Amino acid sequence: MSRIRELDPHVADLIAAGEVVERPASVIKELIENSVDAGATRIQVEIKRGGLALMRVSDDGEGIEADDLPTAFLRHATSKIATERDLESISSMGFRGEALASIAAVSRVKIHTRRRGAVEGAYYSIDGGAGGDVLPVGCPEGTSIAVEELFYNTPARQKFIKKDSAEQSRVVDMVTALALAHPEVAFKLICDGETTLSTRGGNLSGAVYDALGATFAAGLLSVQNEQSGVKVTGFVSKPAYGHGNRRKQSFFVNRRPVSSRMLAAAVEQGYKNRMVQGRFPACVLHIELSPAVVDVNVHPAKSEVKFAFEREVFDAVYLAVCGALEQGDLRAEIGRAAPKFEPDIPGKQQEITTASGGALPKEVGDFYRRMQKDAEKELSPEKVLEMYKKGAGEIEFHSPEAVKKLDDGREVFEVGFERRMNSMTPRRGVSVEMPTENEPISTENAPNPTVSAPISASSETEAPAPEPKPAIANWRILGEIFTTYIVVEDGDELVLIDKHAAHERIIFDRLIAAGDKPLTQYLITPEIVQLGREDASAIREHIDELEGFGFEISDFGGESFAVRAIPSEIERDDIRGTLEELADSYLSHKRMDRLQRREEIMSLVACKAAIKAGMHTTPEERRVLVERVMDYRDVRFCPHGRPVAAVLTRAELERRINRRV
Repeated sequence: MSRIRELDPHVADLIAAGEVVERPASVIKELIENSVDAGATRIQVEIKRGGLALMRVSDDGEGIEADDLPTAFLRHATSKIATERDLESISSMGFRGEALASIAAVSRVKIHTRRRGAVEGAYYSIDGGAGGDVLPVGCPEGTSIAVEELFYNTPARQKFIKKDSAEQSRVVDMVTALALAHPEVAFKLICDGETTLSTRGGNLSGAVYDALGATFAAGLLSVQNEQSGVKVTGFVSKPAYGHGNRRKQSFFVNRRPVSSRMLAAAVEQGYKNRMVQGRFPACVLHIELSPAVVDVNVHPAKSEVKFAFEREVFDAVYLAVCGALEQGDLRAEIGRAAPKFEPDIPGKQQEITTASGGALPKEVGDFYRRMQKDAEKELSPEKVLEMYKKGAGEIEFHSPEAVKKLDDGREVFEVGFERRMNSMTPRRGVSVEMPTENEPISTENAPNPTVSAPISASSETEAPAPEPKPAIANWRILGEIFTTYIVVEDGDELVLIDKHAAHERIIFDRLIAAGDKPLTQYLITPEIVQLGREDASAIREHIDELEGFGFEISDFGGESFAVRAIPSEIERDDIRGTLEELADSYLSHKRMDRLQRREEIMSLVACKAAIKAGMHTTPEERRVLVERVMDYRDVRFCPHGRPVAAVLTRAELERRINRRV
């Protein structure tokens, strides 16, 4: 007797239904997509007991012909495609012809429908896959499908259904996603007799406000970009509005809700160095491209897609996000109220015009130029030789080639040093005559110092400077609080600038702009550093790599190292702490590529070199720092993603103290 047999059609339908109908939310998705394909402008969804007792989807679409009703519930029966060529360019939401058949196989379905302009409608019912007669009935134009007692004939499936509240939550999430996918359609969701969600139909900004709430909408920036045939529109959250997970990220490809790690990676890459680590941006992004280059026929649920040109899609999304972040006001807000919704005004879209999209922060080589004259006053021969006698920490030998022989036989060496001023002034270069062996150091006959250009402003590494600032600034510095924050009045806003975060970003930008030519300071005497066993092992393994970042380190035996050179921004006292943090980075992030590792190390160096919280700064230093933050847009976040400034508006302040003007 043959052991292989063909399954009963009903059993086959039940098996196939499991691929499409997982839970009530998947039923709602399929029915709503059919309504959208039917040209509906209003869709109402009603559920009871999380959808297990009842799911009803009603629309004002074009309706179904009475003669087509029995056929519509047959497997692989559809009006969306006809030939295999149609699979190459799918523009409708549904196309498989499996949804209605799968739903009807595991529930009791009742449908009322009436074609537009028709005198009467039609009624059809199907119970567990067995259909009845089509009957004439009076009903509104459009279609209403009621699905009752889901999985009543498949008890095994009911075991995997969660509590009513959990299933209701999934339905709410699904309807919300579809309302954002089709913002021009008005949606209404009723759960157990209460309206849970209602969108009025119109533009995406209105759908976001209605579906996700005023608080969420208040923290969004508009996005718009189009390149290489890929159009990206929608909204992304301001960096200060980060979330603990990716649940607030919504992607729509040709108006179809999808999940995509590649799209999420493109968005998060745009927030690099702009959002605190461990936080994730929110977004509502529509990606539109030719249906011929995107495959939606990957999974029966149609929630996954494949792109023929992933790199182009990634770049379009990444640059769109970068453009929005560059153009928006990214300062943290202190208690700002949510904006009022304007239902008839489309959300403002700002087109990206820069090709770079802000992939890297801008470098300003002449930062603190106003302070150079003061620094030059310190470049006297007496001062230089005094610093020479002090030794390491203040004098920098640029290279062995820096020692030069003059025509008269004297030898001079090039040294760089700085009047630290809290690490905010650029380094300067001078030429100083070298003392001969056994000759006491004297300032007599010492040459006048030759002041060179700032070492950090090399023409080979300097990035483009920001746009010129306004001739007249509207802001004024009020002072400093907690020796950490600079208080600035700017029109009707009070701005609090974090000195450390701002200075850290400036240094980081300069290091990044230096590329593979970091500025190195050689120590007069090596610094011997003792590390723990694990830290020493990590540093020893990456000594060659660290040389490319401005370090010169050699193994000194055991867990000790001799450090002969360090990046110019680091002080001698910070060497041990810097190496320990570098070791921790190597141990914690073993999969970083060289570019990521370089940014990580430059971020660490910038943090060590920047002004620390509680450190005193002069009024001139504060003024120069404020100018950079207020008059340019390149300093908004520290390399770790913390905002540089927070804003308190006058309106918010007066609201908090109940002032009436």
